[in-house]
Amino acid sequence: MIQGHTSLRRNVEGCDWEAAKGQFVPWDDGHVPVNLRHTEDYQSTLLVRDPTYHQQHQSEVHTIDESVHESLVDAIYEYTVQQSTPWGAYVRIDQIQEEWNRHGTSCALPASSSISNTKETSSKEEMFVKVAAAYFHRVLQVFQDEKDHLASNVDAHGIAVWGLAAKEGSQVTYHLDYAEQLRYQCNVIVPPIYAGTLQCSKIANMEGGCYCVHTAGLQHYEKYGFKGKKSGYVSSTELLLNEEYLEGRWVTIPYRYNRMIVQRGHLPHLSTPIASLPPGQQRVIVGFNVFRHDVGPFVERAPEHSSAFRRRVALQGILERNMAGPALSLESVRSNPALAKLLVQAKRFQIKNELLFRQNELDERIDLILRKEGPKCVGDLIEGLARQDGDWPNADDVHVHIHRRCKEGRWMPLRQNESEPVQHKLMTTVALISLSETNNENVKR
Repeated sequence: MIQGHTSLRRNVEGCDWEAAKGQFVPWDDGHVPVNLRHTEDYQSTLLVRDPTYHQQHQSEVHTIDESVHESLVDAIYEYTVQQSTPWGAYVRIDQIQEEWNRHGTSCALPASSSISNTKETSSKEEMFVKVAAAYFHRVLQVFQDEKDHLASNVDAHGIAVWGLAAKEGSQVTYHLDYAEQLRYQCNVIVPPIYAGTLQCSKIANMEGGCYCVHTAGLQHYEKYGFKGKKSGYVSSTELLLNEEYLEGRWVTIPYRYNRMIVQRGHLPHLSTPIASLPPGQQRVIVGFNVFRHDVGPFVERAPEHSSAFRRRVALQGILERNMAGPALSLESVRSNPALAKLLVQAKRFQIKNELLFRQNELDERIDLILRKEGPKCVGDLIEGLARQDGDWPNADDVHVHIHRRCKEGRWMPLRQNESEPVQHKLMTTVALISLSETNNENVKR
Protein backbone atom coordinates (compact mmCIF):
# COMPACT_ATOMS: atom_id res chain seq x y z
CA MET A 1 0.00 0.00 0.00
CA ILE A 2 1.36 3.41 -0.96
CA GLN A 3 1.00 5.89 1.86
CA GLY A 4 -1.36 8.79 1.23
CA HIS A 5 -3.26 7.12 -1.60
CA THR A 6 -5.34 4.55 0.28
CA SER A 7 -8.69 5.81 -0.93
CA LEU A 8 -7.30 6.58 -4.37
CA ARG A 9 -6.30 2.99 -5.01
CA ARG A 10 -9.79 2.08 -6.11
CA ASN A 11 -11.84 5.21 -6.34
CA VAL A 12 -11.42 8.40 -8.27
CA GLU A 13 -14.94 9.09 -9.52
CA GLY A 14 -15.41 5.37 -10.04
CA CYS A 15 -12.01 4.36 -11.43
CA ASP A 16 -11.42 0.77 -10.34
CA TRP A 17 -7.81 -0.13 -11.08
CA GLU A 18 -7.73 -3.12 -8.77
CA ALA A 19 -10.48 -4.80 -10.81
CA ALA A 20 -8.27 -4.31 -13.88
CA LYS A 21 -5.22 -5.51 -11.90
CA GLY A 22 -3.58 -2.10 -12.26
CA GLN A 23 -0.27 -1.70 -10.43
CA PHE A 24 0.40 1.58 -8.60
CA VAL A 25 3.99 2.73 -9.08
CA PRO A 26 5.55 5.82 -7.42
CA TRP A 27 6.63 8.00 -10.33
CA ASP A 28 8.69 11.13 -10.88
CA ASP A 29 8.39 12.69 -14.32
CA GLY A 30 9.44 16.10 -13.04
CA HIS A 31 5.94 17.54 -13.00
CA VAL A 32 3.17 18.11 -10.49
CA PRO A 33 0.10 20.21 -11.41
CA VAL A 34 0.40 23.60 -9.72
CA ASN A 35 -3.00 23.39 -8.06
CA LEU A 36 -2.04 20.13 -6.36
CA ARG A 37 1.29 21.44 -5.08
CA HIS A 38 -0.50 23.98 -2.93
CA THR A 39 -3.00 21.65 -1.28
CA GLU A 40 -2.61 20.38 2.27
CA ASP A 41 -3.23 16.79 1.21
CA TYR A 42 -0.65 16.94 -1.60
CA GLN A 43 -0.01 13.51 -3.08
CA SER A 44 3.20 12.44 -4.80
CA THR A 45 2.83 11.25 -8.39
CA LEU A 46 1.61 7.74 -9.08
CA LEU A 47 1.52 5.83 -12.35
CA VAL A 48 -0.96 3.01 -12.93
CA ARG A 49 0.89 0.33 -14.87
CA ASP A 50 -1.30 -2.22 -16.64
CA PRO A 51 0.42 -5.64 -16.35
CA THR A 52 -1.34 -6.89 -19.48
CA TYR A 53 -0.59 -4.01 -21.84
CA HIS A 54 2.32 -1.99 -20.39
CA GLN A 55 5.16 -4.52 -20.30
CA GLN A 56 8.65 -3.38 -21.26
CA HIS A 57 8.89 -5.88 -24.12
CA GLN A 58 5.63 -4.62 -25.62
CA SER A 59 6.98 -1.92 -27.91
CA GLU A 60 5.21 -2.51 -31.20
CA VAL A 61 4.62 0.36 -33.62
CA HIS A 62 2.73 -0.38 -36.85
CA THR A 63 2.30 1.83 -39.91
CA ILE A 64 -0.66 1.21 -42.23
CA ASP A 65 -0.93 3.15 -45.50
CA GLU A 66 -4.22 3.63 -47.36
CA SER A 67 -5.80 2.79 -44.03
CA VAL A 68 -9.25 4.43 -44.20
CA HIS A 69 -11.78 5.28 -46.91
CA GLU A 70 -10.61 8.55 -48.50
CA SER A 71 -14.01 10.22 -48.25
CA LEU A 72 -13.85 9.82 -44.46
CA VAL A 73 -10.28 11.15 -44.30
CA ASP A 74 -11.23 14.16 -46.43
CA ALA A 75 -14.33 14.86 -44.34
CA ILE A 76 -12.22 14.86 -41.19
CA TYR A 77 -9.70 17.22 -42.78
CA GLU A 78 -12.39 19.70 -43.82
CA TYR A 79 -14.09 19.57 -40.43
CA THR A 80 -10.84 20.03 -38.50
CA VAL A 81 -9.50 23.02 -40.46
CA GLN A 82 -12.88 24.75 -40.10
CA GLN A 83 -12.71 24.64 -36.30
CA SER A 84 -11.20 27.51 -34.35
CA THR A 85 -9.83 25.06 -31.76
CA PRO A 86 -8.88 21.36 -31.72
CA TRP A 87 -11.82 18.98 -31.26
CA GLY A 88 -12.17 15.95 -29.02
CA ALA A 89 -14.69 13.16 -28.51
CA TYR A 90 -15.05 9.76 -26.87
CA VAL A 91 -16.41 6.68 -28.65
CA ARG A 92 -17.36 3.66 -26.57
CA ILE A 93 -16.64 0.17 -27.82
CA ASP A 94 -20.36 -0.65 -27.76
CA GLN A 95 -20.90 2.22 -30.23
CA ILE A 96 -18.24 0.70 -32.49
CA GLN A 97 -19.85 -2.71 -32.21
CA GLU A 98 -23.19 -1.19 -33.17
CA GLU A 99 -21.53 0.45 -36.19
CA TRP A 100 -20.04 -2.88 -37.22
CA ASN A 101 -23.37 -4.66 -36.76
CA ARG A 102 -25.03 -2.20 -39.14
CA HIS A 103 -22.33 -1.82 -41.78
CA GLY A 104 -19.70 -4.53 -41.22
CA THR A 105 -16.27 -4.35 -39.61
CA SER A 106 -14.65 -3.02 -42.79
CA CYS A 107 -17.22 -0.27 -43.37
CA ALA A 108 -14.68 2.57 -43.11
CA LEU A 109 -11.82 0.85 -44.92
CA PRO A 110 -10.65 1.86 -48.43
CA ALA A 111 -12.60 -0.80 -50.36
CA SER A 112 -15.93 0.00 -48.72
CA SER A 113 -18.71 1.72 -50.65
CA SER A 114 -20.94 2.30 -47.62
CA ILE A 115 -19.51 5.72 -46.74
CA SER A 116 -18.93 7.23 -50.16
CA ASN A 117 -21.03 10.26 -49.17
CA THR A 118 -19.62 10.72 -45.66
CA LYS A 119 -18.62 14.31 -46.33
CA GLU A 120 -22.13 15.32 -47.35
CA THR A 121 -24.39 13.25 -45.12
CA SER A 122 -22.71 12.27 -41.86
CA SER A 123 -22.99 14.24 -38.66
CA LYS A 124 -19.79 14.93 -36.77
CA GLU A 125 -20.76 12.29 -34.20
CA GLU A 126 -21.17 9.67 -36.95
CA MET A 127 -17.83 10.72 -38.40
CA PHE A 128 -16.12 10.28 -35.02
CA VAL A 129 -17.64 6.80 -34.59
CA LYS A 130 -16.60 5.74 -38.11
CA VAL A 131 -12.98 6.83 -37.75
CA ALA A 132 -12.74 5.28 -34.27
CA ALA A 133 -14.19 2.05 -35.67
CA ALA A 134 -11.63 2.07 -38.50
CA TYR A 135 -8.79 2.58 -36.02
CA PHE A 136 -10.05 -0.14 -33.68
CA HIS A 137 -10.38 -2.54 -36.61
CA ARG A 138 -6.68 -1.96 -37.35
CA VAL A 139 -5.82 -2.51 -33.68
CA LEU A 140 -7.51 -5.91 -33.82
CA GLN A 141 -5.65 -6.71 -37.03
CA VAL A 142 -2.16 -5.96 -35.72
CA PHE A 143 -2.63 -7.23 -32.17
CA GLN A 144 -4.17 -10.61 -32.97
CA ASP A 145 -3.20 -12.24 -29.66
CA GLU A 146 -5.38 -9.76 -27.77
CA LYS A 147 -8.25 -9.67 -30.26
CA ASP A 148 -10.74 -11.80 -28.32
CA HIS A 149 -10.54 -9.71 -25.16
CA LEU A 150 -10.75 -6.41 -27.00
CA ALA A 151 -13.48 -7.20 -29.51
CA SER A 152 -15.72 -8.71 -26.83
CA ASN A 153 -15.53 -5.47 -24.81
CA VAL A 154 -13.87 -7.29 -21.90
CA ASP A 155 -10.86 -4.98 -21.66
CA ALA A 156 -11.48 -1.90 -23.80
CA HIS A 157 -14.15 0.58 -22.71
CA GLY A 158 -13.73 3.21 -25.39
CA ILE A 159 -11.49 5.42 -27.49
CA ALA A 160 -10.63 9.07 -26.93
CA VAL A 161 -10.45 10.70 -30.38
CA TRP A 162 -9.22 14.20 -31.19
CA GLY A 163 -8.26 16.29 -34.21
CA LEU A 164 -5.52 18.91 -34.54
CA ALA A 165 -4.69 21.30 -37.39
CA ALA A 166 -1.13 22.69 -37.44
CA LYS A 167 0.69 25.35 -39.44
CA GLU A 168 4.36 25.97 -40.26
CA GLY A 169 6.61 26.02 -37.20
CA SER A 170 4.28 23.84 -35.14
CA GLN A 171 5.60 20.81 -33.29
CA VAL A 172 4.38 18.39 -30.65
CA THR A 173 6.77 18.16 -27.72
CA TYR A 174 7.93 14.88 -26.21
CA HIS A 175 5.18 13.39 -24.06
CA LEU A 176 3.35 10.31 -22.84
CA ASP A 177 -0.36 9.96 -23.53
CA TYR A 178 -2.52 9.55 -20.42
CA ALA A 179 -5.89 10.55 -18.97
CA GLU A 180 -5.17 14.29 -18.75
CA GLN A 181 -7.99 15.40 -16.47
CA LEU A 182 -7.17 12.67 -13.97
CA ARG A 183 -3.60 13.98 -13.79
CA TYR A 184 -4.83 17.52 -13.19
CA GLN A 185 -7.17 16.47 -10.41
CA CYS A 186 -5.30 13.69 -8.62
CA ASN A 187 -1.70 13.56 -9.94
CA VAL A 188 -2.24 10.00 -11.16
CA ILE A 189 -0.87 8.94 -14.56
CA VAL A 190 -2.95 6.33 -16.41
CA PRO A 191 -1.63 5.64 -19.94
CA PRO A 192 -3.96 4.15 -22.55
CA ILE A 193 -3.54 0.52 -23.61
CA TYR A 194 -3.20 1.54 -27.27
CA ALA A 195 -2.54 4.81 -29.05
CA GLY A 196 -2.24 6.00 -32.62
CA THR A 197 -2.77 8.68 -35.24
CA LEU A 198 -4.34 9.13 -38.67
CA GLN A 199 -2.73 11.63 -41.06
CA CYS A 200 -5.39 13.47 -43.05
CA SER A 201 -3.71 16.15 -45.21
CA LYS A 202 -2.98 15.65 -48.93
CA ILE A 203 0.51 17.11 -48.75
CA ALA A 204 3.16 16.05 -51.21
CA ASN A 205 6.08 18.24 -50.18
CA MET A 206 5.81 19.05 -46.49
CA GLU A 207 9.17 19.39 -44.76
CA GLY A 208 9.37 18.19 -41.16
CA GLY A 209 6.34 17.14 -39.14
CA CYS A 210 7.58 13.56 -38.69
CA TYR A 211 6.09 11.35 -36.00
CA CYS A 212 8.76 9.91 -33.68
CA VAL A 213 8.10 7.27 -31.04
CA HIS A 214 10.54 5.73 -28.56
CA THR A 215 10.26 1.97 -28.12
CA ALA A 216 11.77 1.89 -24.61
CA GLY A 217 8.37 2.96 -23.31
CA LEU A 218 7.94 3.92 -19.67
CA GLN A 219 11.62 3.36 -18.97
CA HIS A 220 12.47 6.17 -21.37
CA TYR A 221 9.70 8.43 -20.08
CA GLU A 222 10.90 7.99 -16.50
CA LYS A 223 14.35 9.16 -17.58
CA TYR A 224 13.28 12.10 -19.76
CA GLY A 225 10.12 13.15 -17.96
CA PHE A 226 7.18 15.43 -18.63
CA LYS A 227 7.79 17.24 -21.95
CA GLY A 228 11.42 16.09 -21.70
CA LYS A 229 12.15 18.47 -18.80
CA LYS A 230 14.32 15.92 -16.93
CA SER A 231 16.62 15.59 -19.95
CA GLY A 232 17.70 19.21 -20.14
CA TYR A 233 16.78 19.43 -23.83
CA VAL A 234 14.64 22.43 -24.70
CA SER A 235 13.18 21.18 -27.99
CA SER A 236 12.14 17.99 -29.77
CA THR A 237 14.99 18.49 -32.23
CA GLU A 238 17.62 18.58 -29.47
CA LEU A 239 16.15 15.50 -27.83
CA LEU A 240 16.22 13.57 -31.11
CA LEU A 241 19.83 14.52 -31.82
CA ASN A 242 21.20 13.04 -28.61
CA GLU A 243 23.09 9.75 -28.73
CA GLU A 244 20.06 7.58 -27.97
CA TYR A 245 18.60 8.44 -31.35
CA LEU A 246 21.63 6.93 -33.03
CA GLU A 247 21.10 3.68 -31.11
CA GLY A 248 17.91 2.96 -33.03
CA ARG A 249 15.34 3.15 -30.21
CA TRP A 250 13.54 6.02 -31.92
CA VAL A 251 11.17 5.08 -34.72
CA THR A 252 10.67 7.96 -37.17
CA ILE A 253 7.62 7.91 -39.45
CA PRO A 254 7.25 10.62 -42.14
CA TYR A 255 3.88 12.27 -42.69
CA ARG A 256 1.76 10.80 -45.49
CA TYR A 257 -1.88 11.20 -46.45
CA ASN A 258 -4.15 8.42 -45.11
CA ARG A 259 -1.35 6.85 -43.08
CA MET A 260 -2.39 5.32 -39.77
CA ILE A 261 -0.01 4.58 -36.91
CA VAL A 262 -1.03 1.97 -34.34
CA GLN A 263 1.14 1.52 -31.25
CA ARG A 264 1.22 0.52 -27.62
CA GLY A 265 -0.18 3.20 -25.36
CA HIS A 266 2.82 3.50 -23.03
CA LEU A 267 5.34 4.58 -25.68
CA PRO A 268 6.41 8.26 -25.45
CA HIS A 269 6.44 10.20 -28.69
CA LEU A 270 6.73 13.61 -30.34
CA SER A 271 6.35 15.37 -33.68
CA THR A 272 9.20 17.30 -35.27
CA PRO A 273 8.76 20.96 -36.27
CA ILE A 274 6.97 21.62 -39.56
CA ALA A 275 9.56 23.42 -41.67
CA SER A 276 7.28 24.21 -44.62
CA LEU A 277 3.77 23.60 -45.92
CA PRO A 278 2.15 24.27 -49.30
CA PRO A 279 0.30 27.62 -49.32
CA GLY A 280 -3.17 27.44 -47.84
CA GLN A 281 -2.76 23.98 -46.33
CA GLN A 282 -2.55 22.72 -42.78
CA ARG A 283 -1.26 19.47 -41.38
CA VAL A 284 -4.18 17.59 -39.82
CA ILE A 285 -3.83 14.56 -37.59
CA VAL A 286 -6.39 12.55 -35.66
CA GLY A 287 -5.22 11.00 -32.39
CA PHE A 288 -6.52 7.87 -30.68
CA ASN A 289 -6.21 6.54 -27.12
CA VAL A 290 -7.88 3.27 -26.07
CA PHE A 291 -8.80 3.13 -22.38
CA ARG A 292 -9.98 0.22 -20.26
CA HIS A 293 -13.01 0.14 -17.99
CA ASP A 294 -10.95 1.40 -15.04
CA VAL A 295 -10.57 4.94 -16.35
CA GLY A 296 -12.60 5.02 -19.58
CA PRO A 297 -15.84 6.32 -17.98
CA PHE A 298 -13.84 9.11 -16.33
CA VAL A 299 -12.22 10.14 -19.65
CA GLU A 300 -15.62 9.99 -21.37
CA ARG A 301 -16.92 12.86 -19.21
CA ALA A 302 -14.34 15.31 -20.57
CA PRO A 303 -12.29 13.89 -23.48
CA GLU A 304 -9.09 15.79 -24.23
CA HIS A 305 -9.62 18.80 -26.53
CA SER A 306 -13.42 18.63 -26.14
CA SER A 307 -15.37 21.70 -25.01
CA ALA A 308 -15.94 20.06 -21.62
CA PHE A 309 -12.19 19.49 -21.28
CA ARG A 310 -11.39 23.08 -22.23
CA ARG A 311 -13.83 24.38 -19.61
CA ARG A 312 -12.13 22.29 -16.95
CA VAL A 313 -8.68 23.45 -18.09
CA ALA A 314 -9.86 27.08 -17.92
CA LEU A 315 -11.09 26.55 -14.37
CA GLN A 316 -7.83 24.86 -13.52
CA GLY A 317 -5.88 27.80 -14.92
CA ILE A 318 -7.75 30.26 -12.75
CA LEU A 319 -7.10 28.17 -9.67
CA GLU A 320 -3.41 27.85 -10.55
CA ARG A 321 -2.95 31.59 -11.11
CA ASN A 322 -4.80 32.37 -7.90
CA MET A 323 -2.64 29.97 -5.91
CA ALA A 324 0.65 31.04 -7.52
CA GLY A 325 0.01 34.79 -7.39
CA PRO A 326 -1.57 37.33 -5.05
CA ALA A 327 -5.01 36.53 -3.70
CA LEU A 328 -8.02 37.76 -5.66
CA SER A 329 -9.85 40.67 -4.09
CA LEU A 330 -13.62 40.90 -3.89
CA GLU A 331 -13.48 44.06 -6.02
CA SER A 332 -11.50 42.34 -8.79
CA VAL A 333 -14.04 39.52 -8.93
CA ARG A 334 -17.01 41.92 -8.96
CA SER A 335 -15.47 43.92 -11.81
CA ASN A 336 -14.96 40.83 -13.94
CA PRO A 337 -18.26 38.93 -14.50
CA ALA A 338 -16.56 36.24 -16.60
CA LEU A 339 -14.07 35.56 -13.82
CA ALA A 340 -16.86 35.47 -11.23
CA LYS A 341 -18.78 32.95 -13.32
CA LEU A 342 -15.72 30.74 -13.71
CA LEU A 343 -14.99 30.86 -9.99
CA VAL A 344 -18.56 29.78 -9.23
CA GLN A 345 -18.18 26.92 -11.71
CA ALA A 346 -14.86 25.96 -10.13
CA LYS A 347 -16.44 25.86 -6.67
CA ARG A 348 -19.33 23.73 -7.94
CA PHE A 349 -16.86 21.45 -9.69
CA GLN A 350 -14.86 21.08 -6.46
CA ILE A 351 -17.97 20.32 -4.40
CA LYS A 352 -19.18 17.77 -6.96
CA ASN A 353 -15.81 16.00 -6.96
CA GLU A 354 -15.67 15.92 -3.17
CA LEU A 355 -19.18 14.43 -3.01
CA LEU A 356 -18.35 11.80 -5.64
CA PHE A 357 -15.20 10.89 -3.76
CA ARG A 358 -17.09 10.48 -0.47
CA GLN A 359 -19.82 8.46 -2.19
CA ASN A 360 -17.18 6.12 -3.58
CA GLU A 361 -15.62 5.79 -0.12
CA LEU A 362 -19.04 4.90 1.32
CA ASP A 363 -19.50 2.30 -1.44
CA GLU A 364 -16.17 0.73 -0.53
CA ARG A 365 -16.96 0.62 3.18
CA ILE A 366 -20.33 -1.05 2.59
CA ASP A 367 -18.78 -3.48 0.08
CA LEU A 368 -16.20 -4.45 2.68
CA ILE A 369 -18.84 -4.99 5.40
CA LEU A 370 -21.06 -7.10 3.13
CA ARG A 371 -18.12 -9.13 1.87
CA LYS A 372 -16.83 -9.90 5.38
CA GLU A 373 -20.08 -10.17 7.35
CA GLY A 374 -22.64 -11.18 4.74
CA PRO A 375 -26.13 -9.63 4.42
CA LYS A 376 -26.73 -6.64 6.70
CA CYS A 377 -29.76 -4.74 7.87
CA VAL A 378 -30.05 -1.26 6.34
CA GLY A 379 -30.70 0.23 9.77
CA ASP A 380 -27.50 -1.28 11.17
CA LEU A 381 -25.50 0.13 8.26
CA ILE A 382 -27.03 3.56 8.80
CA GLU A 383 -26.19 3.46 12.50
CA GLY A 384 -22.61 2.41 11.87
CA LEU A 385 -21.80 4.69 8.93
CA ALA A 386 -23.73 7.94 9.50
CA ARG A 387 -21.73 10.93 10.71
CA GLN A 388 -22.90 12.96 13.69
CA ASP A 389 -20.87 16.12 13.04
CA GLY A 390 -23.12 17.57 10.34
CA ASP A 391 -20.83 16.52 7.50
CA TRP A 392 -21.80 14.11 4.72
CA PRO A 393 -23.14 11.45 5.14
CA ASN A 394 -25.75 11.84 7.86
CA ALA A 395 -28.31 9.09 8.55
CA ASP A 396 -30.65 10.19 5.75
CA ASP A 397 -27.72 10.42 3.32
CA VAL A 398 -26.67 6.83 4.04
CA HIS A 399 -30.27 5.61 3.75
CA VAL A 400 -30.86 7.31 0.38
CA HIS A 401 -27.43 6.24 -0.90
CA ILE A 402 -28.08 2.56 -0.11
CA HIS A 403 -31.51 2.76 -1.76
CA ARG A 404 -30.06 4.34 -4.91
CA ARG A 405 -27.23 1.83 -5.19
CA CYS A 406 -29.70 -1.05 -4.80
CA LYS A 407 -31.75 0.37 -7.68
CA GLU A 408 -28.55 0.57 -9.74
CA GLY A 409 -27.72 -3.06 -8.94
CA ARG A 410 -24.59 -2.60 -6.83
CA TRP A 411 -26.31 -4.25 -3.84
CA MET A 412 -29.32 -6.53 -3.65
CA PRO A 413 -32.22 -6.26 -1.17
CA LEU A 414 -33.09 -9.63 0.39
CA ARG A 415 -36.12 -8.66 2.46
CA GLN A 416 -38.48 -5.89 1.48
CA ASN A 417 -42.13 -5.14 2.23
CA GLU A 418 -44.00 -6.07 -0.94
CA SER A 419 -46.08 -2.90 -0.72
CA GLU A 420 -42.92 -0.78 -0.83
CA PRO A 421 -40.86 -2.02 -3.77
CA VAL A 422 -37.32 -0.67 -3.94
CA GLN A 423 -37.97 0.77 -7.38
CA HIS A 424 -40.54 3.30 -6.14
CA LYS A 425 -40.31 4.03 -2.42
CA LEU A 426 -37.42 4.38 -0.04
CA MET A 427 -36.55 0.93 1.24
CA THR A 428 -37.24 0.29 4.91
CA THR A 429 -34.51 0.21 7.53
CA VAL A 430 -35.35 -3.41 8.37
CA ALA A 431 -34.51 -4.59 4.86
CA LEU A 432 -31.48 -6.82 4.42
CA ILE A 433 -29.02 -6.17 1.60
CA SER A 434 -26.11 -8.14 0.17
CA LEU A 435 -23.59 -7.77 -2.63
CA SER A 436 -25.18 -8.28 -6.02
CA GLU A 437 -23.81 -11.17 -8.06
CA THR A 438 -22.08 -8.79 -10.49
CA ASN A 439 -20.50 -6.70 -7.75
CA ASN A 440 -19.45 -9.82 -5.86
CA GLU A 441 -17.59 -11.06 -8.93
CA ASN A 442 -15.87 -7.70 -9.39
CA VAL A 443 -14.74 -7.66 -5.76
CA LYS A 444 -13.29 -11.17 -6.07
CA ARG A 445 -11.14 -10.29 -9.10
